[in-house]
Amino acid sequence: GQEDGTFHYPASQPGGGSATLRRQLKILSDFIHGFDFVKMRPDNSVIKAGVRPGVSARALVEPGHAYAIYICPAPGAKDWKLIESLVIELPKGSYRAEWINVLDGSIARNERFEHAGGEKSLAAPKYQDDIALRIVRDE
Repeated sequence: GQEDGTFHYPASQPGGGSATLRRQLKILSDFIHGFDFVKMRPDNSVIKAGVRPGVSARALVEPGHAYAIYICPAPGAKDWKLIESLVIELPKGSYRAEWINVLDGSIARNERFEHAGGEKSLAAPKYQDDIALRIVRDE
């Protein structure tokens, strides 16, 4: 009866998920389900520039079709700065890029572009701690 995460756990029992956690898990689910996830593999080599010291950027890639990139402070980083842009290696094609606010699921910036192939710089929106980037090839 409290699937929305509003159940309050007793102090003697570890938590099982708050409403905030459930909202964030839905954002993650929506993000991942926006891809053909089983065709993707880790490949950080598509990220060519823009990752500042103290920042971690990880990519899941379906080469030539879809790119999921998560950007956050690196573990243990104390003095880090937000990225301003990210340079990604993409093959020739038409693409849609969406920067997703991972706290509320909103699209912070989106753009469609034609790309001749090679490196593409994408300007990052203002964000707080973490942000995700979805790049999908338009068919």
